Amino acid sequence: MAELKASKQGQKIEEELGLTGSPEEQASIAKMQAMQRGKIARQELADQQSAASKIAAVQRGKQDRARVAGMKVEKELGLTGSEEEGQAIAKIQVC
Repeated sequence: MAELKASKQGQKIEEELGLTGSPEEQASIAKMQAMQRGKIARQELADQQSAASKIAAVQRGKQDRARVAGMKVEKELGLTGSEEEGQAIAKIQVC
């Protein structure tokens, strides 16, 4: 029933617009549909790129906060990053 109603509405619109179903009209319709599909695809790609950028920014933020926390600990312990400290740390890690 709904299909019949939609079909009649489509025919009414075709008559109002003076569409005949010629090959030129069909080609124009196909071109418009392709342009719309392309627009949607580009928008979806832009959305994916935006989401990927946000994820990357969150990850960089986590890494930087961890690095800063490590720097604060080093400062509290009075570590300078000298070669002697590096060797002492290496000895502790080996044991």
